[in-house]
Amino acid sequence: MPTPVTLLVPAFTVAALSATAPAQLLDDAPPAVDAAAQVHRPDAAAVTFRADLTIRLRNSRPDDLGTGALAILHNLLDELHAKGVRWERAYAHLTEDQLDHMHARAEAYWQRPIANLNNQFNLFLPADHAAKGLNLADICKQLESFTAVRRAEPHLTGINNDPLPPSYTANQRYFNPAPMGINNTDLHTWPGGRGQGVTVVDVERQWNVNHAEFTGRLLRAGPPTSGDPSASSNDHGTAVMGVLVSDSSTWGTTGAVPDATPYYAHVYIAGLYDVAAAITNAAAVTGPGGVILIEQHMIGPASNYVPMEWRLDCYNAIRTAVGNGIVVCEAAGNGNQNLDAAIYQTGNGGHYPFQSANDSGAIMVGAGAAGFGGTTTARSRLQFSNYGATVDLQGWGEQVFTIGYGNFYSVEGVNLRYTNSFSGTSSATPIVSAAAAQLQGVHRAVTGQWLTPAQVKDLLRATATPQQAGTYPVSQNIGPQPDVRAALMLALGPDCNANNRPDRIDIAMGAPDANANNIPDTCEPLRTCDPDFNGDGDTATDQDIEAFFACIGGHCCPTCASPDFNNDGDTATDQDIESFFRVIGGGPC
Repeated sequence: MPTPVTLLVPAFTVAALSATAPAQLLDDAPPAVDAAAQVHRPDAAAVTFRADLTIRLRNSRPDDLGTGALAILHNLLDELHAKGVRWERAYAHLTEDQLDHMHARAEAYWQRPIANLNNQFNLFLPADHAAKGLNLADICKQLESFTAVRRAEPHLTGINNDPLPPSYTANQRYFNPAPMGINNTDLHTWPGGRGQGVTVVDVERQWNVNHAEFTGRLLRAGPPTSGDPSASSNDHGTAVMGVLVSDSSTWGTTGAVPDATPYYAHVYIAGLYDVAAAITNAAAVTGPGGVILIEQHMIGPASNYVPMEWRLDCYNAIRTAVGNGIVVCEAAGNGNQNLDAAIYQTGNGGHYPFQSANDSGAIMVGAGAAGFGGTTTARSRLQFSNYGATVDLQGWGEQVFTIGYGNFYSVEGVNLRYTNSFSGTSSATPIVSAAAAQLQGVHRAVTGQWLTPAQVKDLLRATATPQQAGTYPVSQNIGPQPDVRAALMLALGPDCNANNRPDRIDIAMGAPDANANNIPDTCEPLRTCDPDFNGDGDTATDQDIEAFFACIGGHCCPTCASPDFNNDGDTATDQDIESFFRVIGGGPC
């Protein structure tokens, strides 16, 4: 983890997976699909070459550009090619130059070598692969036996991979003042408080881009999707983005950052379920200061849901995005898993992302209780939420009021659907993302600078409302709940007039600051800057100049003004002398 500026695959058997309870869906969504159906495709794999190599797709196969790094692989590559195995660049929507540029920025951020996404490829078996004796798991093992290959693992099918809610209750107050909510109820009046200039991208599926709350603003990142088995539903992504950017003004709901630029990045690309590619497509349209939400999870080694960064390709895509100044908020997943457990420190091709030394830089989001409706204590871990040291912050995992689904209101059709029971790490992640986006928007509007992803994480954690014990103890860590106002107070303070708003916000909202010292004039002595310094009635004479310098030297006459001529609190400085001569010459103080 870079030092922030001080602001302060294991194989899974069908038998083992069939015992896993599928994630629940809201009542009007399609029936759940058994988790066993969603693990791995038999015909497509993600292949990552070592980070210190330069591997590119040439003549429809990986090429070492003459370095000899793949010489030992030539026979296997020739054999696979002869049997119809096809290779593609993993991020074909972006050019090699674009990925190289992102890689350079990311390495500068992390200050150590990281994976170049150009080294990531997709391998596809032909339709008649079984007849040709091609087995994907065997091919992956063969590839991983060569030192040039960092990881080869089958792609996920993606069926039912959304971190969907396990329970439904009522009400929503997640934007209320702390400790109940994230304390951003009046930040829309602050400069940048509506997310102006901030790009937010939702990585998942199921959006109704025609919902009345989006008013045609929801944009696509990456190519059009194809092959999505959930295409008949359009609620999950709609509900997520509703927390962030819904904006009906005088009716319906209002998101945390309704003036942000919203995108969606679909996880189904050219018929392939590829979350890593969706993350990279999102990063390509975002740029520094933006926020990406990862609203997917996957089956892990304990046959339950874990964060997407358990896959190396997703982890590399996240690190590249973070290294390009983008805040990534990642659902911890609904698996009721202790991510510190020994099972997550073994296997997986040596890839252990939940260890602190391997932190991806994403803000990992757990699901906490709302504190009303009879579930459990506010801000305590909900049963389904994953937990552990890698989890950074929590959001409400229940009772979130947003758009979509229609169980609360649907009388006027699909484009005016609302729910009062969006839940799970699905609802928690956009709440934390909202805090990050609002923090970035205000900070940029006031200072002209984006915060780094590490600064955003550190600020939100340092000022958050602590996790509480409920059904489960605080030792099962899901992190504290953000308090956006407190984070901004820490980042932008002080607050001289104690109005719970940083002085820099007061000034940006119109409070006078005549000497431009970031302190409102109402908090400072009256600025007179009288050119009759010695008080003899003759303005700006030689005697005033003599008296001024005598006073600067420590010998003030009884009728002289203060040696702090410009009343900035610093006595007898160069600024006082500059102000004195400016006023003597007829200029402003």
